[in-house]
Amino acid sequence: MKKDLIIATVIVFCFSVLGCCKPPCFDCGMAKKGPCESSCKSSESCSIESCLLKAPCFALTNKKEIDLTVEQEAKIKQLCTETQKKHIKLKADTDILCVDIKAKLLADSTNAAELNKLTDQKYDLKKQDTKLVINSFIQLKQILSAEQRTKLKELRENCTKGKCCKGCK
Repeated sequence: MKKDLIIATVIVFCFSVLGCCKPPCFDCGMAKKGPCESSCKSSESCSIESCLLKAPCFALTNKKEIDLTVEQEAKIKQLCTETQKKHIKLKADTDILCVDIKAKLLADSTNAAELNKLTDQKYDLKKQDTKLVINSFIQLKQILSAEQRTKLKELRENCTKGKCCKGCK
């Protein structure tokens, strides 16, 4: 019983601590609301996954500034839509596992093996999601020219510094 309590405490502690160190978001919470609505507030940072997930939308928002062609714009829109759909599904599956883990933790008897299995499943989904957004970002970089990538990086840096660019307040 004491062992189960220790395991449960460690798991709860890990869930509450993970995600504290986060890099700045692609739109720094200042992008205008829309299909790529930011879940961050300007004083917070996003997870790397959230940041990379917003990169195609940020490119679309600033399409004139980075001189996107019609073909590039269409490819980026398709990339953004496909990635967001897959991301939403993985996030929902992860949330369901979190509910299952919490239920197991609150049950009268706690089975460490079951909790470990659910935890492994949860982080397998998170790993899939991370790979999804990384691959999406790589695809975005392949769609853009070197000059466009440089300009997009400059726009993002200006947004994170609080300077105005299209898509920022």
